[in-house]
Amino acid sequence: MSDLRNKRLDNKRLVCEDLGLCSFRVLSNSEISDDLRDRISKVLEVIKSKKRLVEVLHPIFVLMTHREGFGFNRVIFILVGEDFRPLFALGPRDHQEGLEIYSKLANYPFDESLTNYDATLKDTKKLKDFFDSVLEFYKFKDNPIDEVLRDGKSTVITYTKAKEENVYSLLTLFGSTAIAMIPVNFEGLDLKGLFVIDNVVTLSPINMRDVELIERVIEVLKPYIERAYLFEVIEEKEKSIEKLREVIDEKQSSIIAMERLNLARELTSSIVHEIRNPVTIIGGYANQLLRVLKQDGFSPTEGDIKKLRELADHIYINALRIDNILKSLDDLNATLRVRKIKLNLCYVVRKTVKEITKKFGDLKVHMEIPDKAIYVEGDMIQISKFIQNAITNSYEAMVSKGIDEPVVVRIKRNEGYVDLIIEDKAGGIPDEILPRIYEPFFTTKAHGSGLGIPIMLMIAKEHKATMKIENTSNGVRVILTMPEYFGG
Repeated sequence: MSDLRNKRLDNKRLVCEDLGLCSFRVLSNSEISDDLRDRISKVLEVIKSKKRLVEVLHPIFVLMTHREGFGFNRVIFILVGEDFRPLFALGPRDHQEGLEIYSKLANYPFDESLTNYDATLKDTKKLKDFFDSVLEFYKFKDNPIDEVLRDGKSTVITYTKAKEENVYSLLTLFGSTAIAMIPVNFEGLDLKGLFVIDNVVTLSPINMRDVELIERVIEVLKPYIERAYLFEVIEEKEKSIEKLREVIDEKQSSIIAMERLNLARELTSSIVHEIRNPVTIIGGYANQLLRVLKQDGFSPTEGDIKKLRELADHIYINALRIDNILKSLDDLNATLRVRKIKLNLCYVVRKTVKEITKKFGDLKVHMEIPDKAIYVEGDMIQISKFIQNAITNSYEAMVSKGIDEPVVVRIKRNEGYVDLIIEDKAGGIPDEILPRIYEPFFTTKAHGSGLGIPIMLMIAKEHKATMKIENTSNGVRVILTMPEYFGG
């Protein structure tokens, strides 16, 4: 090293020491020194488990600016993707602010600085004016920043080498006599990064050998920057998706509320019609019964007694019809009070089948249920009611046709969903009435309420599930498809 070179190094060291800033770094320009290698290892140790950009970039900035690292005064990291975003910076905006900052941090240990995030200025109002100025400068064509990003080659610009007006403008903007710009290309991403390094306080020159050394270090650290960037992109996307989910849930709640309202309107009209018929019949038969009983000197013959029994039977049947309707309405009302918890669907099915086989002594059920638990989020009472209704329909259909076969109940996984399948061999539903089975009060049973299937459909909707009823080659298959629950 020449005497002139030594003298310049001494002058730099004296300037730094006089300002109380930092001792001048003494590093080999041809290879990484053991001390610097140790600092890089400590940086890697800190950032290897970090996910956020600020947590990854800050230790890198410390390495570049600390007296035990490269010792530069200021580092700014710029991201250029769809837009131009100067995101992070460590160091002062100008010479005067540099004196204030570095006098406070002069003796702060390297190891502690690596996690002292308060020393990093990042997207703060304090930097806004400066960043806005850089942004305005970047909008001009053929500016030095754009040229470095486009060519992908590091460069150092100085007043002594500057021949173009825009180079002078950039140096003036940064308040430096020399600026190093080191581009970072992220493979596979429509994104470029740029480290801007200078000595805004000491105004010391920067040579390309220093820059080449920094390039080597950045190449080692680049994957961590890339990972942190992708993590934040994913996090932002997840937040957007979560907001969309919230909107969807709100819309779904509105739809369910409207469906409930529409169902209530339909039911109100249907209930009036369905109850009016048996009430009218009861009134008519009761009136006939009273006329007979009020006859003077009434002495019933055997024929009169038979007629009275028929009238009473008609009254009882229609009263029973009203009672069935009211019970079904209670069931329907219960579906509007869903209390969802984590449920083992296999357990719910087994428990429900055990209860219903006690009710129907000759009912046979064949279960194909996994031994391992399968979880859904739901109301145990309502899901049990769904199973009871489906099995009861199958059982009664087979009994009416004299078919002695078991009802088959199966559970199987289906790509994040669970299918609950209930199937019989009762011959199926006639095609001409299949579209009407979901209508409230539509029934082909003598004493049915016509609300069994609508209640099942409501239970499915309340559980964000789908219900499908279809004919098979020799019977009916009911499929309830629910989201599988993977939560804690």
